[in-house]
Amino acid sequence: MPEPLTRDRRYMPGLDGLRALAVIAVIVYHLGFGWASGGLLGVAVFGVLPGIAIAVALSLGDFVRQAWRPHTAILGRIRGRKGYHDIERHPEAVQIPGLIIYRFDAPMFFANAEYFSDGVIEAIATRQDPIGWIVLAAEPITDIDTSAAEAFDQLLDDLEIESVHLVLAELKGPVKDRLRSYGLYERLGDDRFFATVGAAVHGYLDVSGVKWVDWSDKEPDVGRGSHPE
Repeated sequence: MPEPLTRDRRYMPGLDGLRALAVIAVIVYHLGFGWASGGLLGVAVFGVLPGIAIAVALSLGDFVRQAWRPHTAILGRIRGRKGYHDIERHPEAVQIPGLIIYRFDAPMFFANAEYFSDGVIEAIATRQDPIGWIVLAAEPITDIDTSAAEAFDQLLDDLEIESVHLVLAELKGPVKDRLRSYGLYERLGDDRFFATVGAAVHGYLDVSGVKWVDWSDKEPDVGRGSHPE
């Protein structure tokens, strides 16, 4: 005869329950409690497997949300620090006259292609000085699909009308291959691709005639790190 359940054993979580809690804990770690509380509630109301399904769906939803409207930044230089940094987080960062450095922190696909183009146009509109170049800090862009390529092509048309030159810095090789397959690499040309943001900035200064002396050209680097923000 099975041993009758005692009060203590009756309320101990089973193996499935512990696994569910482990999954929810991972999602809490990645999403924060606000999102993951839906998964916890799902386990409590619907049981282990439906609760896990709800938690996974919330996790995927948050991933899509971040890709749909990813973080973007306009970058500038901070005296005494390496690299280029988000001017919204660092108002003391200085921008070079006539140049915008724009970073898009996600792959480009159909859902965020218009968001990307609108961000570039807005960045130009908010500057008081005439813009000659936009440097796209492209390291976070790990892919570009057909719809995004079409939007990018249209953006190039719009920028050409305004006499704004768009170049890309730190773009990964596989993404360059994607651009070649869409005919965009040929349209841009080799001279619009730079290994680093710094190289792109120097390219702008060389062709524009803008007088700009970076702090690192005058004094030693005493920065607190080289990672951009």
